[in-house]
Amino acid sequence: MLVVMNVQMENQLVAAEAAAYHMIQQHTLGFAQVIQRDMQNLSTIVDIEEDGNSFEFVAQTSTTDTTKRTVEYRRVYKGAKDDHGVSTPLYQIERYVNGAIDGSSYDALSYWKIAAQNEDGNAATDPSDVSQIQVEFVATTPANMRISERIEIQDTRWDSTFRPMMLRDLLL
Repeated sequence: MLVVMNVQMENQLVAAEAAAYHMIQQHTLGFAQVIQRDMQNLSTIVDIEEDGNSFEFVAQTSTTDTTKRTVEYRRVYKGAKDDHGVSTPLYQIERYVNGAIDGSSYDALSYWKIAAQNEDGNAATDPSDVSQIQVEFVATTPANMRISERIEIQDTRWDSTFRPMMLRDLLL
């Protein structure tokens, strides 16, 4: 009886961990789709802060409206995750359109980088030199999930480099 109960508890734990991981993946993919849409429709870089906390650009934000709007991604500190004595800062990326919040990422990103790059893939020093945008982020699970003795899931990573076709609009 105890063996059966133990197996049943293990199965429930694995199912709960799989559901949590699936939820994180869904949030990550949803936010990645927003980024992809924004980057495909990006026309002008407005401002790139050196510390990586903000990235501002102009883009068409709707498939039915050709009006270009100012979009800004802001990295916001949300707390920390403590795993075995190691503290990892957690962030959320808030998306603003014309100054009003219009969505956000999962609130447990342990890493976020958005970099404007020149044609050679180096950091652009001036918004007019930007020809591609690299976006990377890591969504962290609430706790490390052990799927088996050898497999432990800690995070979901996403990385892409975009070459926006409309990037050559005049600077603001």
